[in-house]
Amino acid sequence: MILEHIEGLPLGVALCLSHFPPVPRSERRSVEQRAVELILSELLGESTPRRGYDPLGRPILLDYPDRSLSISHTEGHAAVLLTPSPDGTPGVDIETYRPQLYEVASRYLHPDEWERVLATSPLTELQLRSLLWSAKETAYKVFNPPGASLLSFTAMELRPAELILAYPQGGTQLRLGYQLRPDYLFTYGVHS
Repeated sequence: MILEHIEGLPLGVALCLSHFPPVPRSERRSVEQRAVELILSELLGESTPRRGYDPLGRPILLDYPDRSLSISHTEGHAAVLLTPSPDGTPGVDIETYRPQLYEVASRYLHPDEWERVLATSPLTELQLRSLLWSAKETAYKVFNPPGASLLSFTAMELRPAELILAYPQGGTQLRLGYQLRPDYLFTYGVHS
């Protein structure tokens, strides 16, 4: 497994990725868990940090109440975003580019939102759909909206390396960082 630290984040915030060869579906869960453990060991300097879940189902570090984390994995990749707890709720998502996102567009895209963002984006349609899916997954981890719908969020503005989502139910917005890679992308953000 190869670890990659993402640079340029605020003080105290760490984002680390793990890259590993694809494995058969039957082994995928255990490999992803090992990747997350490796990242946490690297970030915390401890061999196997104990993890649990808060009442909303978010992962927590049992021995680090002063830290918050978000975890994501996809085929061949895992991501962990670690933040100081008082600074807000983190969210991270890592995704491969999946054509299946065309078929489920009504589950995460508003028609007017899609047309507006598509008109101003230099990305391919698959990149853009994957980015919006991932961004809304990240926002879901941050806000845990009632009704559990990705339609709770609306893309407002797409900039290079930054996407702004509105969350009308919460009366707020979320600024997300993102990076597009050849075979995958990741999004991340913290809301205080």
